[in-house]
Order: sequence, then C-alpha cells, then structure tokens
Amino acid sequence: MEALQSQIATPESVWAMFREIGKKQEETDVPQILRKAETFRVNFPEYKAHQIYLGLATMVFPPELEQECINEGIAVIKQVGDSVVINDKHLRVF
Repeated sequence: MEALQSQIATPESVWAMFREIGKKQEETDVPQILRKAETFRVNFPEYKAHQIYLGLATMVFPPELEQECINEGIAVIKQVGDSVVINDKHLRVF
C-alpha cells in the first residue's frame, strides 16, 4: 500500500515537477521543455515531422500552476463541477 501511495501525485508534487520542466538551462538558455521535445523527436524518429502539443490534466489545479501552463503555451485540462474544461487558447507547437 505504501508503494502505491508514494506513486500518487499530489497538487504540490505536480507543481514542483512542472516548475522543474520549465526551468531554463543556464549554458544554452533553452527551456528544458523544448529540449525534451527534441529528445522525443530523436528517440521516436517516426514522429520527427509531427507537431507536438502539450497539455496538463489534473483534478486540482493550483492557480499558479494554471498560469504557468498558460505562460508556457501548455493546454490546461481541469474539472469544473461535473464537467471537464480544456483551456487551449494559448496552446503552441513545440
């Protein structure tokens, strides 16, 4: 049971993970999220010519995390009442 609980993401852990993804590498000043998109293209060459869109879905969205997603061009997928809302007005291609 403890192993399962350690794998469950909390809002705080999701936020911390996202902050790490968004950090810029000092040497090249390239955001890590862009480096990860390029790594994906290298590891999966069949998708090299495809456009990559990112989205983050969670049941609880701290306002800071939602704003960070909007700033980075990542879609926000969240529950509002009995519905799921997708905010992709700011979505960009990686």
